[in-house]
Amino acid sequence: MNTKKLIFFALSILLVLSILFFWLSNLPKNPIKKTSSLYPTVSANSKSSPLPERKQRGVLDPKPSIIYPTPPMVDMLKITQQLPYSSDNLTITYSPILEQIIATYQTDKAEEEFNQWIKQENLTKNKQDLIDQRVIVIKNKDELSYQKDAEKVFSFNRELGLILTPTVNIVNPTPNNNDYQKNQSPQLLADLFNLLFNFKSSNIISPETIQPTIDFNFPTETINQSLNNPSPTITPSSNTPLPTIGTPKENATRIIDDNVHLVVLVTAMKNLFNEIGTKVGVPPKIIEGIMQMESQGSLSYSDAKVINYSNPGVSIPGCGPNVCSATGPMQMTTDRDANGLPCPKCCWNGKCSCPNAWAGYGKAVNTYGNYTHTPNPCNLRDNVYAAALKLKTNSRATSSTSWTQQETYRAGRSYLGDCTVPFPRLGNRTYCEFLWWYYNRI
Repeated sequence: MNTKKLIFFALSILLVLSILFFWLSNLPKNPIKKTSSLYPTVSANSKSSPLPERKQRGVLDPKPSIIYPTPPMVDMLKITQQLPYSSDNLTITYSPILEQIIATYQTDKAEEEFNQWIKQENLTKNKQDLIDQRVIVIKNKDELSYQKDAEKVFSFNRELGLILTPTVNIVNPTPNNNDYQKNQSPQLLADLFNLLFNFKSSNIISPETIQPTIDFNFPTETINQSLNNPSPTITPSSNTPLPTIGTPKENATRIIDDNVHLVVLVTAMKNLFNEIGTKVGVPPKIIEGIMQMESQGSLSYSDAKVINYSNPGVSIPGCGPNVCSATGPMQMTTDRDANGLPCPKCCWNGKCSCPNAWAGYGKAVNTYGNYTHTPNPCNLRDNVYAAALKLKTNSRATSSTSWTQQETYRAGRSYLGDCTVPFPRLGNRTYCEFLWWYYNRI
């Protein structure tokens, strides 16, 4: 028996070391580039520069405060309705995953035509808002794979984060709770192992396999087949709290439904979701489903904390961006990591990317909620308003109260970046499958 335990622990340690080695080996080597790049790099004055004298002596400076600029209100829904655009000179596409417009210049006349297109469509009163924050212009043929590469960076890191996101602790464990707790650590390691190696081997897009656009129109038969043939249930993944925003701290009511850990919403949170869903035009259950996956700890807030964190100007304690700039209860990307840099560590396969969904949707609390304060991604109400507008825009839903399978899948895939990986903590469902399942729960 002792021999089996030793073998198990030895294999576990070997697996962890293998994952760490594989992860580190795929981090960007920051080579010196002779040409400009669309991907963010760390400047000589950044955190990657040689340590100043105080830090060499072991004295750490506090992290700089992150200042989130007021986002311009660009009507992304209107933009998506005008795209794709293509001519002999210019191609313009929209990536709902990156929340970016990608303009590819084909000839010397492309820039002039692009400026005329913006003016003709009257997309924004301030053209510079669109140019500075919403558009990636591709002129170099070596960067034609930018969209695919950046989307893969985003989806891989989001999926990894979803695996590591803690679930709530069950107040009254079920009789089988001890059984699956024994398997938590091995299952988590297996999930990480599968994600890392499957993503590397099959999901990285090479220049030879690049397609011009991503099709977000899911065939109905594909969705039905997925829903009618659910994945086999397996034991939940680890519910050990992690030191990130969303870690469960409140004494909320928790349940297990169909092998999934869920938080039962308090009245104040229900009221907040109903307000935002009604004003933006998103079924509240869709918003709930996203937060159940992204930040169950936020759902565990008491009524008093929900009300407090929703007041204008109030920030959630401990709220801050991760390495890919995801911030707040709904993990809205903001284009800045915790050091105020454009995500130099949000990487995969040597490429780094840092989306900025906040730039397009941050003002939703003003436009749809009729509030007048400056939005803050660390405010509960502001964060959820922005996320709701992103879900609404990317779903292309025609109804404010009833979404189809296809609309739900569009919203889910655009939010995570991918809907092919099943997660044990979601009942072995993909992100989209869980969202549709939760939306249809009574």
